[in-house]
Amino acid sequence: MNIILDILSNKKIVDLIDSKESGYEPQDPQTLIYRNIFPFLKVPDVQTNAMTNILIAVDKLGKHKTNPSYSNVRVTIWVLAHQEHMRMKNKAGSRIDVISDEIEKLFRGSKKYGFSELDDFPNYEKLLSEKFIYREIVFRTSELSKPVCGIGW
Repeated sequence: MNIILDILSNKKIVDLIDSKESGYEPQDPQTLIYRNIFPFLKVPDVQTNAMTNILIAVDKLGKHKTNPSYSNVRVTIWVLAHQEHMRMKNKAGSRIDVISDEIEKLFRGSKKYGFSELDDFPNYEKLLSEKFIYREIVFRTSELSKPVCGIGW
């Protein structure tokens, strides 16, 4: 949830989602949770409105080699948009490109989440279906900075 709250605190990302159609209330960015930002990788339902979503999954990759109380973790973030929502006025790049750049700036090298420093892997553009394109951003830790039992997933 802390990852989602940090994404919501970034006004550029919130504005780029452009979620007026989904009932977003500017005075309460948390209205985007489960509308445009999901704490799991979600395949979109058939949508009548073109929109953009951010999907987040946290995976435990196994125990740390020297201390089994710790785990290695991968954070996967999808920035997913309907093809009709990719183009932006007055900005270079597609909507998912610009949002994924902002997400990388926000999280690359961070130690804020109880993890060791987040390392980033390649940021790939992928096709989910004929109408949905997404960027997959993957961050990985070499270990948690506190025991697994204390992180409160």
